[in-house]
Amino acid sequence: MSDLTFFEVQYRRQQQEAKAKNEHGSKQKGINLNADVFVDIAFPAARGDGTRQRFNLPLTIYGPGARREPQVVTRKVISAAGGAKNWRLNGELIPDPDFDPGRYSGLTPGDLAVFGLEGDPTPTAIYIVLISWSEADDQTLYEALGNMLGNRSMVMLASAQMEAVVDLAASDHPIRELFDAELDLSLEEAALGSPEAEERLRRRASPRRTTTEAMRAARLEAEATGLRGEALLNEWLRSQQTTAVISDFKWISEETPLNPWDFEVTEPDGTLSRIELKTTKGSFGTPFHLSQSEVAYAADATAPKTDLYRVYEISEGVGKLAISEDIREFAREILKSVAGLGTGIVPESYLVDVSRLGNWRHVGEISAHDDPDDTQTSP
Repeated sequence: MSDLTFFEVQYRRQQQEAKAKNEHGSKQKGINLNADVFVDIAFPAARGDGTRQRFNLPLTIYGPGARREPQVVTRKVISAAGGAKNWRLNGELIPDPDFDPGRYSGLTPGDLAVFGLEGDPTPTAIYIVLISWSEADDQTLYEALGNMLGNRSMVMLASAQMEAVVDLAASDHPIRELFDAELDLSLEEAALGSPEAEERLRRRASPRRTTTEAMRAARLEAEATGLRGEALLNEWLRSQQTTAVISDFKWISEETPLNPWDFEVTEPDGTLSRIELKTTKGSFGTPFHLSQSEVAYAADATAPKTDLYRVYEISEGVGKLAISEDIREFAREILKSVAGLGTGIVPESYLVDVSRLGNWRHVGEISAHDDPDDTQTSP
């Protein structure tokens, strides 16, 4: 990190050292943001019409070391006109926070800053985690990140790279505020109403993940995960139809999102069945929600049977599939258990542990362009 004079204590120190040598100290009061990363990769639309751009946004700073309490200020991202090489995170000098005097005094040249960026199509918020070689809690991260950075001044890290870095960090290290797959999954589950997930977030005290905006974004991401699961299952069912495992199928929820089941399948003997799909980025054991409407229709003795399909560990067009066939009796048990609540009380949904459905058939990994012969079934 060569832009230490962004921090007031570093700027004042540098000025004093320069004055003692009869030199002029640096007037830089910002952090350079390489355009080939910040703009070309993260925010291409931020260039606008090529004129000077300015984005005022909240800046949240964690670290160095195990300092998890964030300092939040408002600063601006600015560019020079005409496709400048670097943009800048600029504004007033960053003072040490009142609650942590001396926070930035130990930073030295070569220390690292990990940026978390929000916004689409232009930046709306920036998070920074400072990683210092002099902090014991940062040393393994510093080495790993330094190897990824090499001789470059700024790089974009893929999710897999960030996951490898975070795995080296303590469970309470602030780097997890930027990236933690387990906490992010808990946030999605909490946004859907899981009390266990809410408790995990409270226990880990993740400020970034407990804001109203974070919950709103998590709900949208959970919906997107569900849609990705439906698209993936649609491809798999198409492969089953191609190989005559099934005769036909329809993606019902694509046309009618409020429908209480997602697919209808016609077996070779003409039997009709329904599919209720539950998708998660997490493991097979991640609990799932069933709405009151889904339970009621699955319990209907006059309707076709409902099979529950579970797509889990979904990512980039790949996931794993497990199937629990005919959940009619399970749905009836749920309705019977809540019947005693009396009139005027209707549960909205139920959080279900996968172990309550004991007849799971694990199909294995499926992909958007699966060869049916490559799909392996395990008991």
